Amino acid sequence: MWGSQTTPAGTVISVAPTRYPAESLYHELLHADLKVKGYRQHATLVRVTDDSYVPALTNALDNELQHHRMYPAFVAAGFDPEDFYHDGDEATFATIRNELKRLKPATTHAARYFLSYLSIIAPGGRGNEEKRAQLDRFFRMKVPTEKLRLVEEAADKVCAWGVASDGDPGPLIVEIIAGLGDFGGWWLGASQNFPADGHFTGAPFTLGDAQRFASR
Repeated sequence: MWGSQTTPAGTVISVAPTRYPAESLYHELLHADLKVKGYRQHATLVRVTDDSYVPALTNALDNELQHHRMYPAFVAAGFDPEDFYHDGDEATFATIRNELKRLKPATTHAARYFLSYLSIIAPGGRGNEEKRAQLDRFFRMKVPTEKLRLVEEAADKVCAWGVASDGDPGPLIVEIIAGLGDFGGWWLGASQNFPADGHFTGAPFTLGDAQRFASR
């Protein structure tokens, strides 16, 4: 799968076999352009808890927030909206539907449902609008009312950020995570400058606290 990493030294793009090399390259260049223009990734995580949802939520939100901001430029460049993602994207909706069938509503966390819903609200892709609407209805049938409310609130914030101009998604990521449940005990950093250059998901803690947790 294609990917990219942008640092002050430049951008490195990882490539893979694809039917759509121009689209894949442009997709990664849009990621790079967004970061050069001020988008801040929060890829340094420090914790004092065993909770496992925060890394998945942070990584997914980082990628999808970029996609919502990038998508208009991809279409404006003349590319087919269906080719915005990787070659295997045509299986995404079917995969989500199968996941929803397996998940147990009484015990599945709202955060887990949200991770699936991010693909339903993702701009572009191989799933046409009719299939997207069908999957959305299926999702609403499967998700309990209160958990669905939390997912919808988080999804609305993702979509709103896509048309905003702020380059630092850190506060929004923390806000979305907090809205999905009690996920305190993490620090999400845009660099290794702890704690100044990042955000806590709950009550602040010290680096000593994190070191003691890690050495248990």
